[in-house]
Amino acid sequence: MTMNIFKNNKIIYILLISIISLNNLKGFASETQQQLFEKANKEYSNTNYKEAINTYQQILLTGKASSEIYYNLGNAYFKTSNFPSALLFYEKARRLDPSNDDINFNIRLTNTKIVDKIEAIPEIFFIRWLKAIYGICSTDKWAKITIAFSFLIFFSLSIYLLAKNILFKRIAIWVAFSFLFLTVFGFIAANNQYNNAVKKKEAIMFSPSVTVKSSPDDNSTDLFQIHEGTKVSVIDMVDKWDEIKLANGNVGWVKSETLEII
Repeated sequence: MTMNIFKNNKIIYILLISIISLNNLKGFASETQQQLFEKANKEYSNTNYKEAINTYQQILLTGKASSEIYYNLGNAYFKTSNFPSALLFYEKARRLDPSNDDINFNIRLTNTKIVDKIEAIPEIFFIRWLKAIYGICSTDKWAKITIAFSFLIFFSLSIYLLAKNILFKRIAIWVAFSFLFLTVFGFIAANNQYNNAVKKKEAIMFSPSVTVKSSPDDNSTDLFQIHEGTKVSVIDMVDKWDEIKLANGNVGWVKSETLEII
């Protein structure tokens, strides 16, 4: 019996030491990431843009990604006139923080530096409005808003059940229905932002000039040309080829090596 107790205590002791060690390692990693971030910002301030890029990339290699890191990395690439890379990281930043005015402005500014000026197909006005509303918040923020509205539904229903006054009951039930509508809308918005951030495949062209083909074959018909920095949607993949779609609706195939997925 004594030996079993000793063994059990030893196991508990080892588990406790392991947990403490993991927490210490996590804290050390966070401290290292913060130190790298401060170092990169200092290098950027001192106009050492290439060094800043390398340091920001080191942070990403640790698994730490945020809109701020992507945005700063985009700025550093912009300063070195590497506009495709700048757009790539600005777009990554926008996926995490779609309503950030600085990110959106820098994307528009950088697009003036690339060769292709592609006019997007006009959208129906209410779809454009919905996309603008969806873009106000990120997926996480919409999810939190939806949860908050859900609690308010239950709160309103509680008032309805407890209230004795008919007027209060009517107001409470209408308020509950209003929050139900907002909850559904919040869920749809969160799902839309999730699809845009995770499921929707978009890419930036990195080759100076690419001839878009009619099929995934070097011998297929040439359709049109696009240049580095152009943003495309990736709608299919076959071997080493990607089928892309431009904002103006044009579709074709390019080699996967010519682009970088956002």
